[in-house]
Amino acid sequence: MICAILATATVATSSTTLPEIHKSALVPADDYQVTVVITKAKIIEDRDFGSAEIYLKARIDSGSYLTTPIYADINDGDTIQLDWTVLDDVRSSFSIRIEIWESDDGYNEASNDFLGYVSYTRNPVRNVEGWYDAQDPVGGNYQVQAQVYIKETAVDVTGPELNSPADVQYTFGTVGNSISWTATDDNPGTYEITRDGSTIDTGSWKSGSPITVSIDGLAVGSYVYVITVRDDAGNEARDSVTVTVIEAEGAAPGTTTAAPSPGTGGSTTIDGTADAPLALTTTSLFTALLFVVGLLGLGAVLARRNRHAEGAPHEFAAKVLIICPYCGNKTEQGKTKCEHCGATL
Repeated sequence: MICAILATATVATSSTTLPEIHKSALVPADDYQVTVVITKAKIIEDRDFGSAEIYLKARIDSGSYLTTPIYADINDGDTIQLDWTVLDDVRSSFSIRIEIWESDDGYNEASNDFLGYVSYTRNPVRNVEGWYDAQDPVGGNYQVQAQVYIKETAVDVTGPELNSPADVQYTFGTVGNSISWTATDDNPGTYEITRDGSTIDTGSWKSGSPITVSIDGLAVGSYVYVITVRDDAGNEARDSVTVTVIEAEGAAPGTTTAAPSPGTGGSTTIDGTADAPLALTTTSLFTALLFVVGLLGLGAVLARRNRHAEGAPHEFAAKVLIICPYCGNKTEQGKTKCEHCGATL
């Protein structure tokens, strides 16, 4: 809101109270908490030969002017301490006009002398402070009669905007599955992604660019992915997506339920696509195992043949065994059924 902190301005030994500046109903809310404080005013040269009475007026945008008390006994070169808050509101821009008057008849400006003004627009808002010349347009020479010291602060108070993707379900062993979020903010900062409460990735993000995490390689089950995005001011936004992995049709019970190892289902890309991790199915693992066992059996037969060849000559008869793909039992070649489980070979 637009308001003024009740402050005391002191010149010499006198003290006065500054007026409040109220919020305009036309001021929209935006991204920054903006504060503008007129801290002091310096009278370079008034229009009297002796001491003068001085007051200031301030206006935000097209609002009404608010006026300070009249400060008496001000001489050339004197500085009036104000600490007057003229704007305290959430917005992204503003215009300000400050006028300095020498009073000859109270606030009757028809009889008073105008010393000068400061006027500017700030868009976008920012943190800045310093002296501003109050120029006097009388006579067209715009000579500096007074100065004001203004301090502006702008604090980002709005978190990033973040989309909310739908929950995901996929079949165990398939690849190319991912979650993609997009966040926007004027001052992007960092992000963090967790799976079931454990952090799997962190980094920086770009406003409007997707943050994509691969969810391949997970065992059958349900997982909750949560992303938290923060801007440079520490404001944050958060979203969660539930990922459900289901068994493939015809899969043997219990063969696809191993827990994911650390790092699986967690590669992340910013504004790009990550390479999908390799997913090994139960069938491919079993086939590889049978191949290894077969090689070991063949090696044993060859070794036995070499040992016999080194001794007395004799005939050597080798048997070829078939490994049952169901129970792993070895059955002599030529038999059509496994001797252990009865399965067809």
